[in-house]
Amino acid sequence: DNMITNEPWHYAMAHGGGKVWIGGWGSGVLELDKASGMWKEYRDPDKEPEVDLLRDDGLIHDVTSFVSYSSGYLWQSTYFGLSRYDGHRWQTWSTFDSPMPSEFINMVRALGRAAWLATDSGLVILDGETWRVYRSAPGGAGTELTVKDGEKDGASRSLGTGIPHDFVMGVWPMEDHLWIATAQGLCLAE
Repeated sequence: DNMITNEPWHYAMAHGGGKVWIGGWGSGVLELDKASGMWKEYRDPDKEPEVDLLRDDGLIHDVTSFVSYSSGYLWQSTYFGLSRYDGHRWQTWSTFDSPMPSEFINMVRALGRAAWLATDSGLVILDGETWRVYRSAPGGAGTELTVKDGEKDGASRSLGTGIPHDFVMGVWPMEDHLWIATAQGLCLAE
């Protein structure tokens, strides 16, 4: 065991581009360079668990719920927001600076340049600029989709069907369909 960590609990791992990333509970994200065998540790630089003091300075929080990698981007979900790393620069999001319905993110899965977020308040899809938020429609009839692109206000529309519950526990996007696990069942979107 030559891995650097201060906690034994590790929730997810991702790989790509010659690296392996491990998301740790209270340990941030650990990176293994497969060629050199060297480990690197990414932690929340401000070490403030209640709030992200400086946006985009590194991980948003050390408690990692999931990591996912695709198309040159590493995504880290936490119960305090979202982080993305392109190998040079970190970006972070919370409910204060994004349309995310909640910072409590159970899981992030990357496909292409987009990330799919399983939150306790709905399903979110982010490609770095455009946000798509799927939540129960007012009155409980179907699902409401809100799309926000850049600085423009989000436009909402009602969908006839959708996810069975806003507490999304897991999401598995594939090229031609999507599996969503919620507190009230599993659904398949094609």
